[in-house]
Amino acid sequence: MKKYLNPKKNLREERSTISIRRHGIAIHSHFAKMIGLKTGTQVSIYLDRESYRISLEIHSKDRFVAGAYTVCADGGGVSKSKNGKLIQCTSMLKSEKWLYKIATSLDVRDRTFSISKYQNKWMSSLTPAFEHSVERSAKIQNGSGIYRYRNASNEIVYVGRGNIGDRKSSYERKDWDFTKIEFSILNNKTSEIEYESYWLSKHQSQFGTLPAYNRIRGVNSEKILPKI
Repeated sequence: MKKYLNPKKNLREERSTISIRRHGIAIHSHFAKMIGLKTGTQVSIYLDRESYRISLEIHSKDRFVAGAYTVCADGGGVSKSKNGKLIQCTSMLKSEKWLYKIATSLDVRDRTFSISKYQNKWMSSLTPAFEHSVERSAKIQNGSGIYRYRNASNEIVYVGRGNIGDRKSSYERKDWDFTKIEFSILNNKTSEIEYESYWLSKHQSQFGTLPAYNRIRGVNSEKILPKI
């Protein structure tokens, strides 16, 4: 399953997609038309927090389902198409830290994901977006995932993966200049490698270079980073 979109690809080219916004989940006009999604339809939302996955179960238009959310017309988005839809679920998004972090991203490409059918639901895997943030001196919960360091100027100086607390306390990093740690707990090595590579590639694409301490270590070079 495709987990995220190419940051350099025109969003208009992506057709079966959803976008996580502050006030709801936007459904791309082509996808909404393809599945016959109408205003007033009810949709149940299922969250897999450990896998950063969201599933949508679309009910028949005249059916009322307890706990489901209502579809309305989407007045925003990239395409401005009248066929786009929005699942209104503001309170749910705000209550889920990992989702709201995605929803508040300034880059629409970090909020837009492909979606595909799985059994009776539509499923989308989202990109972890470093929803936890602590000061360098804070004690970090035990767990492995992806993380990034920021300095006093809020610049990203390192992106990495592994046991977040152990890596922070490693001897080789005692003189590193960073004040804040942002992270997502994954506890899955394959996913950690994938998302570390994604965020490093995104940084390189946006700023033309890797974060400072990634360049110094030389572990992730341009040769092994995917072009995105």
